[in-house]
Amino acid sequence: MKTWYYSPYPVADDAEAPPLSSTSHPPATGRKGREKERGGSTEGGLDSPTPGLSAAPTQRAHGRTADLLAASSVGRLGSSVEQAKLWVCDRCFKYMREGISWELHIKKCDVKNPPGRKVYQRGAHTIWEVDGAEQKLFCQNLALFGKLFIDVKTIFFDCENFMFYLLTDADSQRDHVLGFFSKEKVSYDDWNLACIITFPPYQKKGYGMLLIEFSYELSRRAGKLGTPERPLSDLGLRGYLSYWVATLVRFFR
Repeated sequence: MKTWYYSPYPVADDAEAPPLSSTSHPPATGRKGREKERGGSTEGGLDSPTPGLSAAPTQRAHGRTADLLAASSVGRLGSSVEQAKLWVCDRCFKYMREGISWELHIKKCDVKNPPGRKVYQRGAHTIWEVDGAEQKLFCQNLALFGKLFIDVKTIFFDCENFMFYLLTDADSQRDHVLGFFSKEKVSYDDWNLACIITFPPYQKKGYGMLLIEFSYELSRRAGKLGTPERPLSDLGLRGYLSYWVATLVRFFR
């Protein structure tokens, strides 16, 4: 899966970082340049790390997973790879680097619905409540997958303090996850939503507005004035504007 910004998924240790730029740089000249070539540091330079300070971030730390996996394949197979892929199970959201591993996993993955309790149902659409402390691995994988589409999301490993609400669409075999939102278990600012995402194939169908309305319903039942965590992302701001415009139109009618 190719994303339009840096992926949060970890990369194997044997992955070699791709070059930062394809532009060639001229060799250094002069006394300082010769010192650099010999490994010596120059005055005011950043070639050797200063004790007590962390090294500057590298492309390996912040590169896209697809690019890093492609570089790893080139180094391992000795041939060029046009595009690397990340394989993710759409049931448990476990991620894999190889298509064969994904095929073997799909055959034995028996997850029919999110591992939580059903809190809302209307027709084939269901909202499931999943505790991040009880289903830690599932919520971590879900948050990592959501990070692919939310560039400002920062928490995807420490899920114990969050509740996740997943919207699914059921067929004759299982429930398909359409999107989700998360909220803190205890919020002193009365935040009723931390992050929200509707997966790209299901966007512009009203599912995001349903999740937003459900988050306000949770606040109403708890006797609180709920509000989403701020600052809102660009997509989050557009989603909430659409929700409140539709709500006010229905009210004044």
